[in-house]
Amino acid sequence: MEKPLLLDRAPKTVNWYPLISNQEAVITFKMKNGLLKKEMTCTTCNSNMNLCKRKDISDSLQWKCPACLMTSTIRKNTIVEKSKLPLRKLMELVYYFGIDLQVYEVEKLSDISHVSVIEWFDQFRELCEESLINDSVLLASNNEHIIEIDENLFGKKRKYHRGTGKQDTWVFGLVEKGSRKVILKIVEKRNRSTLLPIIKENVAVGAHINSDCWAAYNTLGKEGFVHKTVNHSKEFRASDGTCTNGG
Repeated sequence: MEKPLLLDRAPKTVNWYPLISNQEAVITFKMKNGLLKKEMTCTTCNSNMNLCKRKDISDSLQWKCPACLMTSTIRKNTIVEKSKLPLRKLMELVYYFGIDLQVYEVEKLSDISHVSVIEWFDQFRELCEESLINDSVLLASNNEHIIEIDENLFGKKRKYHRGTGKQDTWVFGLVEKGSRKVILKIVEKRNRSTLLPIIKENVAVGAHINSDCWAAYNTLGKEGFVHKTVNHSKEFRASDGTCTNGG
């Protein structure tokens, strides 16, 4: 199966840009999605602060305590607290990151500096990593997707038969067809006691799983999965269409 074009995978700009068309829309979107605080407590007197309009500041709004009149930026205690970029520019970066644009492409589409794009993309990757660790992905949770599983050996190859290159790292991969969900695990062994717990932890019971004929997968049918195999020593794709290579 051919990889879908970038524009086919991306959120439609016609739906995205109205959300960031003006400052009020940006702030509303950020607060609704937890990127800005909806409420703020005064650090001086513990009173609930109010949002107040300010025409003389870039964000147009600030928190103000009705009791002691203490003020605070709406970026307080958020990832954008120390950034000098306008909120709209930051949302542009989120969009570009989400559709997998490269740094040089973002530079062409915006007036955001090379350094800023790199720094923010690094932060976004860290947030994605934290999210995946804290909120594990359950593949085939709606039972509509097929899960393809396979193991691959990685490592440094010898070039021109020179050096000490060695491929000695096994990576177990689970891919949900029809979505962009992928789980990769480094494993020391490829036996059933190693791979089966990973499958049961990350794939919903009842899911359709495609694999090769590796013996470690033989009991998947007994574990509550619909299991189909393809014999890679004979064919790339089985006669019934079963494949483990994104086909």
